[in-house]
Amino acid sequence: FICQWAQCNLTDGFCVYSPTCLASFSCTLTNWIQNPQQGYRIGKMAVKTMHRFNVVAESASLVYMSVYSTVATLVEPFQACADMLHEGYKLALTKGDSVMAAVNLVQMVPQLLFGGTK
Repeated sequence: FICQWAQCNLTDGFCVYSPTCLASFSCTLTNWIQNPQQGYRIGKMAVKTMHRFNVVAESASLVYMSVYSTVATLVEPFQACADMLHEGYKLALTKGDSVMAAVNLVQMVPQLLFGGTK
């Protein structure tokens, strides 16, 4: 289903749900197909698409959680991932979505522990 969703976005154009689709597809590439480089590239595309089409309010917390808790941790430093998860937490709280805020916060804690402090 996720692959068909991504193919539809690529052939028919982007919409407000495209960042969520691309973030889900990047998780699929990274976890199931074992291709973290492609997954990371598509995850970054999801974040850029979200900012470019100004759909930050609708899907930012889900996109940040998907990309920065699973995909980006293989490439980016843990602290950078934790910062983006904290951003997703704040955006979810602003939107009033306490469940997604909690999920972002739960995903942020291991990143902070792995990242350590200097």
